[in-house]
Amino acid sequence: MTGWSGILSSIALNLQALVLHLWIIIFVIELSIAEIKKSRTLHLLGSYSEIFVL
Repeated sequence: MTGWSGILSSIALNLQALVLHLWIIIFVIELSIAEIKKSRTLHLLGSYSEIFVL
């Protein structure tokens, strides 16, 4: 049974690491999307010609 608990705990640790990495990736993506939206809004305020370029 010790072998099984070891395997299960390692799987749990790997899952935790995976979830953490996914969370970080999602966070970074969200940040970049926010930046893109911010720059788009600035472009909207600046001039309408920029919208058609984007």
